[in-house]
Amino acid sequence: MRQTASKLLREHYVSVANELLTPLQVVMATARAEFDGDLDKFIVLMEVVLRTASDKRLSAITSQELMSGDSASYPTLGTNIRSIAQSSGIPRETVRRKVLDLLAEGWIERNDHTLGMAPKASKKLTPVRDVILDLAARNYQTVMTLAERNGGQDETG
Repeated sequence: MRQTASKLLREHYVSVANELLTPLQVVMATARAEFDGDLDKFIVLMEVVLRTASDKRLSAITSQELMSGDSASYPTLGTNIRSIAQSSGIPRETVRRKVLDLLAEGWIERNDHTLGMAPKASKKLTPVRDVILDLAARNYQTVMTLAERNGGQDETG
């Protein structure tokens, strides 16, 4: 019987919870430290980053260029305060304050009426990006190990 990775993880959650939650806790703690304890600010920034990452034109920039923050600007699909509030569940006024902070700190830029990730943010996000990549790798390994323990008959997609 073939199972999806989600179903496999649900069925064996007790045995893998620590493996899944430990790197997530590291991501949250690192983000909290990088944003002076303000996880709402991190969430708002992630909404802007996701709109930048969704722009197909970003693929013209190498990973090295992106991570160094040496570009003049990044292409972005852009977003605005209302959209961030709707997608994050953070109250609009709180998003507005966080956006003003992020603009002042150089994490994001405003172009016309849209917000995009500032290249400076790429370099500043290195500690958070590193632990997110570790979380992805560890979770992949957890799923693959679990699938192997269950006879290799499980589909991981």
